[in-house]
Amino acid sequence: MLKRLVEKSGKQTEGFARDESGTIIASLAILMPILLGMAGLGVDIGNWYNGKRQAQAAADAAARAGALELVRNGSESVILTAAKEDALAYGFGNGDIDINMPPLAGPFMGDGYAVEAVIQHHPKTYFAQALFNLDVTVEVRAVAKAIEMDTCVWALEESDTGITINGTADVVLDCGIFANSNSDLAIDQVGSSCVTASSIRVVGGHAGTCLDPEPLTSYPYPDPLADLAEPIVGGCDYNGKILVNSDATLDPGVYCKGIDVVGGAHVTFNPGEYVFKGGTFRVTGGSSLEGDGVTFYLTDGTGGHAELDITATTIDFSAPTSGPLEGILFFQDRSAPTTKVNKITGNASVEFDGALYFPTTILDFAGTSSTAIPAPMIVAREIRFVGTTSLGGNGAQPPIMMVEAELVE
Repeated sequence: MLKRLVEKSGKQTEGFARDESGTIIASLAILMPILLGMAGLGVDIGNWYNGKRQAQAAADAAARAGALELVRNGSESVILTAAKEDALAYGFGNGDIDINMPPLAGPFMGDGYAVEAVIQHHPKTYFAQALFNLDVTVEVRAVAKAIEMDTCVWALEESDTGITINGTADVVLDCGIFANSNSDLAIDQVGSSCVTASSIRVVGGHAGTCLDPEPLTSYPYPDPLADLAEPIVGGCDYNGKILVNSDATLDPGVYCKGIDVVGGAHVTFNPGEYVFKGGTFRVTGGSSLEGDGVTFYLTDGTGGHAELDITATTIDFSAPTSGPLEGILFFQDRSAPTTKVNKITGNASVEFDGALYFPTTILDFAGTSSTAIPAPMIVAREIRFVGTTSLGGNGAQPPIMMVEAELVE
């Protein structure tokens, strides 16, 4: 009897275990869709967030593009095209975006100098639509205004230090400075050097305690002289290096191995275009140079790219006031190696009325050089002010005025 009871009890326990297992399986079967739905909603929420970020970036870009065209006196169709092209680069087509000029809402509503971009985005939903029939719409907006930039010193370097101010350099400008680098040291001011300008803008960061005004963070900006056509260069007019060691007058032409001015010579450059194919435009030894309506083009030739090396001299140059190189004093071609250094050093006293354009190379102002630029415009990959050099203008506007669009909402 006892044995039968034990056996019966055992059978009941087994049955209970089987019953409990079935209950758990049934519960899991009920909960599984909910758990999967929760996980799916997490995926959807992540997609919504990423979609909103992408849409906001597109709206920002579209508003800025539209504002730039607005200040350039572009027609409404040009403004719309520019804005929508920038939005399209982020994956948003015409059906997603509205451009309003002036804005229809916010503190800049009705402002004729502002452009509003509104994007409606419908992110993909993998579970919300299936489980809850939920259709999500994300709306973002941006408003931008364009401002005129009086920038006259442009460093085009994108990832390393673009502007260095060292030693006792004193840079005083009645116009602005711009460093296009995203580096934390896009502008690096050290020592007892100082910079004073109407504005200082930098894409990345800066270091130093003597930068006036405090640098503002900016968007990257392209080379302001990128549309400047390089001169067509013919054969050599002067095949060997020209050595000038006494007073002389030089004519425009193609100098294939450079010019050396030495020994205190006074040299006058007649108006026109001076092309250096290789070699160096070197001036030393207390010499002095002058020339009105001149452009110096440094390009590739025998022995590599031509370069500039001015030491301990006095120079008074002005650029042409008409023609394809109007306003351009020095122009180094865009294929010059990035390691090449162009120098204005020593006890040089220089007055340049025109643009200095070295788009791929380094431009050094060093030693005890003093440079006055009546209508300043310096564009180089990297610009370095070192030693006791000083640079200043006389309040004239730079020859090329640029605009920048700033997000205001």
